[in-house]
Amino acid sequence: MINYLEIRTQSLFFFLKDIFMKFGSTIKQLRSRQGINQQVLADRVGVTQTYLSLLESDLKTPSINLINSLSKELKIPSSILVYLTLNKDEIPKKKHEAFEKINPLIEDLIQQILIDDESSDT
Repeated sequence: MINYLEIRTQSLFFFLKDIFMKFGSTIKQLRSRQGINQQVLADRVGVTQTYLSLLESDLKTPSINLINSLSKELKIPSSILVYLTLNKDEIPKKKHEAFEKINPLIEDLIQQILIDDESSDT
């Protein structure tokens, strides 16, 4: 008998893994811009420095709770944090052109409003 729950869980895992392929590098970039080292951020979010290093190397997939903790510590809404991890391959092909046009504008806006303001506050 086929275990459909197991198949769905595995499918969800691989879907999430694909979504967060760029998550680690995004976290690393935000952390570095704020002048926070890995150990400090790891302590603040309740993981080891080794785990955070693996996450930043895109070798681990974060839980929703960890995403929320990281977004809180990095002072960026979790929805924006997840958006910053998107890449063109995750967008339907028929929407690639629109994504390529609007994504740089959105990322620039996020940079100006959220990231630059937070960096200057520290």
